Amino acid sequence: MVASAHGAILLIDSTTFRLSSLTPIVPLESFGILITNQDAPKEDLVRIKDMEIEVHIAS
Repeated sequence: MVASAHGAILLIDSTTFRLSSLTPIVPLESFGILITNQDAPKEDLVRIKDMEIEVHIAS
């Protein structure tokens, strides 16, 4: 579904960063925008921005 969409947005809160899943469903690179909260690890946000994914911090 993500591959056929015009764009994909990932909404993830800071408690979900650095958790691993036994079954990856959609690679991070498939998303164009990530929305998270202000407690997300800054080094992870830099890495995501380096992947040319827009990062938005919700207040």
